[in-house]
Amino acid sequence: MIKVEHLFKFFSLSSAQQKELGIKTKELSALTDLSFSCSAGKILMVLGSKNSGKSTLLGILATILKPDKGNVQLMGLDLNTHAAEIRKHVGFFSANQPFFEYLTVAEQLEYSAGLKGMTGGMISDRLPVILEKWHLAAIKNKRISSISAAEKLLLGIAQSVVHNPRLLLLDEPALGLDLFSAKPVFELVDYAKKDGMTVVYATNNLSKTELIGDELIVLHQGRLIHHSSIVDFRNLSEDSLSAAFLSLLHKAQI
Repeated sequence: MIKVEHLFKFFSLSSAQQKELGIKTKELSALTDLSFSCSAGKILMVLGSKNSGKSTLLGILATILKPDKGNVQLMGLDLNTHAAEIRKHVGFFSANQPFFEYLTVAEQLEYSAGLKGMTGGMISDRLPVILEKWHLAAIKNKRISSISAAEKLLLGIAQSVVHNPRLLLLDEPALGLDLFSAKPVFELVDYAKKDGMTVVYATNNLSKTELIGDELIVLHQGRLIHHSSIVDFRNLSEDSLSAAFLSLLHKAQI
């Protein structure tokens, strides 16, 4: 499903950005020689602290960013030559996802489905199912500007799967939420898993990693420092997942 080989991503820095980051180079390496794979139907956690490269990686997998070097294959398709086709089969969700506030809930979902290549008939069949599944049917005609934060969370979730994607990318989807408020996010992962989707879930929350992951990769300063099952990762330390994570970071900095 996902095959990444020797992936590099660089960003140019302005003088102000160099000063803010405390570095003198004009180019920042966000991802460096990253290689890993993930089988279809798995939940792959991407764990890392701030500026580790998690969001950059998901941006590339979502075809939002282009890699500077390396090869990425998704669903057997080369990202460099088949980005448009790949995009139709990828869902993306992150915390504080923006919407067109003047649209209704149903209009936003129809718009998103159209962007993913769905036609009028397909949208008409799919929309009631998604509205009902994510508890949005009662507010489908409300403008997004008038719905609550909890309802916007459900709308973002529904939008990410309205086109029934094969690959679902979640970039810190539960950021700032307590365990109860984040319940819809975990329901989304369970829904995707049962539907046969492959899920890539980027987070720095170890408790959530333990709850929902099959496999895990750890990024540090844009480099891959660990890839294993969640079970094997837990066995790295007798104390806790946090201890295992900190041990990996310590070894990477030596």
